[in-house]
Order: sequence, then C-alpha cells, then structure tokens
Amino acid sequence: MIDTHWTDEEISIEVSPNDLTSALCDLQDVRKALSERIKNRPKDSEGTEITIGDCLDDVIYFLQKLETEMERETASA
Repeated sequence: MIDTHWTDEEISIEVSPNDLTSALCDLQDVRKALSERIKNRPKDSEGTEITIGDCLDDVIYFLQKLETEMERETASA
C-alpha cells in the first residue's frame, strides 16, 4: 500500500515489475558508489540530523516494500 497521507483520494499507479527492480538496483548502485563521507553529510543545510545515506536507505526500503507487495499480489492473482 502506498502512503497517501496527503490526500483522501484513492491513488492507483501502474508500475512495471522490471522498472521497479531496475530502479531499486540503480539506487543501490548509487549508494555503493558514494563515499561514507558523502553519505554521512546532512541532507540539507537546515540543521537536520538526517543524512544523505539515511535518505537513500529510506527510499531503498520503500522500493523493496513495494516490490514485495507487487510480488504478493502477483502470486495471489
């Protein structure tokens, strides 16, 4: 299920499993390519403690959950 906290309307999107897997792999490659110094930098200059690495981890986690959900839906269809 996609987080739709910003709207009361139902949201439906079509995502190709291959596109999702490709995006996930690309993002994991970006995370591996970045130095620890870069990943440990704050994500913005507003005094946040959240790092660039934290943001990458969050998006990768979200995509993995989406991929798992799509696999479950495909298996149950």
